[in-house]
Amino acid sequence: PEGRLKPLEALTHPLFDELRDPSTKLPSQKSMPALFNFNMTELKIAPELNRKLVPPHLLSQFLSNSDESLFPEVKEAKSARYQ
Repeated sequence: PEGRLKPLEALTHPLFDELRDPSTKLPSQKSMPALFNFNMTELKIAPELNRKLVPPHLLSQFLSNSDESLFPEVKEAKSARYQ
C-alpha cells in the first residue's frame, strides 16, 4: 500500500494529459465538462502537484482565486523575475 500512488498523484499521470488539453472534445464533439474545479482544500493537499493538476489554460483563473503558495513553481518564477 505505501508504494501505491496517492489519488492526486494518479491524476498527474500522463494518461490524463489529453483531458488537460483545451481542444479535447467528447465523442459527441461537445465541450468537456468542468473537470478541474478543485477547491482550496484539495489544492492544499499537495501544492507541488498543482501545476500539473491545473492545466495551463486555467492557471490564471486559479491564481486569481487562490493563494500563490498553492502553486510553488509560479511563486518561485515570480520571485526570480524580481531579483
